[in-house]
Amino acid sequence: MGFGGLSLTRIVLAMAAALVLAPAHAALAAQGAALVLDVSGRMQPGLTRYGEIPATTTVTLERGARLVFVHYFTCRTVTVVGGAVRVEADGYAVGSGLASEDSTRCPRRISLKRGAEVGGIMVRGIRPPPPGASLRLSTQPSFVVVGARAGDVAAVRIVRGGQTMLEAPLAGPRFEWPADAPELLADTDYELTVLFRTARDEPATGTFRTLPPSETSAPGPVLLDVD
Repeated sequence: MGFGGLSLTRIVLAMAAALVLAPAHAALAAQGAALVLDVSGRMQPGLTRYGEIPATTTVTLERGARLVFVHYFTCRTVTVVGGAVRVEADGYAVGSGLASEDSTRCPRRISLKRGAEVGGIMVRGIRPPPPGASLRLSTQPSFVVVGARAGDVAAVRIVRGGQTMLEAPLAGPRFEWPADAPELLADTDYELTVLFRTARDEPATGTFRTLPPSETSAPGPVLLDVD
């Protein structure tokens, strides 16, 4: 049966939150509802690793095709093999095929403005953190560049006290701390700049603070949204 039937194997919808935060959900829908972690086989629409799945998207997977994604609002990692899955801003529904899910740390979406500081941090993609909250990353930070300009980002630069600690190119949308680079100092402020492929695009810059030694990992996956 299709998505209008009663054969849905799983549906997660935060209805109460959706009623209260409808305007925020509209903004979330425009940004994407989930991040692809792994993909194999044929599916429609075609998806790529570390690309976003827009809200109100139905993905149809051929037999044996596999899709793994983290859903922003529900903070769940979902694996679907074959069949179809409907992704919404505040939930998802698997209509057929095999599926499994696990709770995960909530993704954090960071907005960087070209020539400006961090534009905003959204927890669960809905609301900003308390005043004074800042971006926290591990001493070996990693993140995924998302948004309409993700493909235009060429490199990342990290600076402390005017000294460049690291400048490294991106291979695709995900940035992983180089294995041969010394880690950053704990509980320390740094400047993060993303560099575009063309000189006419002004770099986008923000600041972050590394986690203290008592914390071994960041609270959740970081999505760097560059305008």
